[in-house]
Amino acid sequence: MNRIIAISVLVLFAGFVFAQETAGLQALQLQSGEVKCGTVVFQSDDVIVIETEAGEKFQYPAAEVETIREATEADLQQETDWLPVEQSPAFGMIVAGQGGLCSVPQQGATGFVDLHMVLGVRNLLPENIFLGIGSGYTKIFIQDNPSRFIPLFLHLNTSFQKKRFSPDFSLGAGYMFKVDGDMGGGLFSELSVGGRYRINGRTAFHIGAFFRVQQTTAGMERVIENETFGYEGNASIFGGGIRVALSF
Repeated sequence: MNRIIAISVLVLFAGFVFAQETAGLQALQLQSGEVKCGTVVFQSDDVIVIETEAGEKFQYPAAEVETIREATEADLQQETDWLPVEQSPAFGMIVAGQGGLCSVPQQGATGFVDLHMVLGVRNLLPENIFLGIGSGYTKIFIQDNPSRFIPLFLHLNTSFQKKRFSPDFSLGAGYMFKVDGDMGGGLFSELSVGGRYRINGRTAFHIGAFFRVQQTTAGMERVIENETFGYEGNASIFGGGIRVALSF
């Protein structure tokens, strides 16, 4: 009997604690079934804005909201795919690593790696655009004589959507400054397409495939009447591979 009374008291106490935690919280449920808990701070015929206990504000078209009700424990435990309304433009940084294969004049296919750091401004537009200036290190693994470069470039990134998972697109263009090796520096541009996973309101992980074209000068050969002549000429390096990045 005493055990039953003790269990009943614990259940009542747990219910009281939970009631205190959820008191005043509302659950906003979308037509899709997603739920967000907090306090509705603005509501009109077009838009509903809800603020979480962490102080983050979320907005959604009113037409996509099914109900607004008192939050339950199940609502608090349900994962959502919502993200905060974007803040005003602010300082941002991207750290990236990428690698793959490229075609080197007179050498054929070989591997290469890049390490980049970009400093710039994020949240330039509602589409979550990041624009910055980057530099880093590039190495092309030519046998017995690798070529190394220091790139300096403009970088643009957008993730199109404010959901936790979103398509991701980036574009870069600049100049490769030669450090050592037989190949000279030159202009380059690259394009990356992939996906982004938003870790929180500021930090995100990016992964995708990229393609790059780099201008260079290199030792070339030409055969004229069965004789081979060497000369220094302009050429292009085409490369591609996998890019991973962290933005914050």
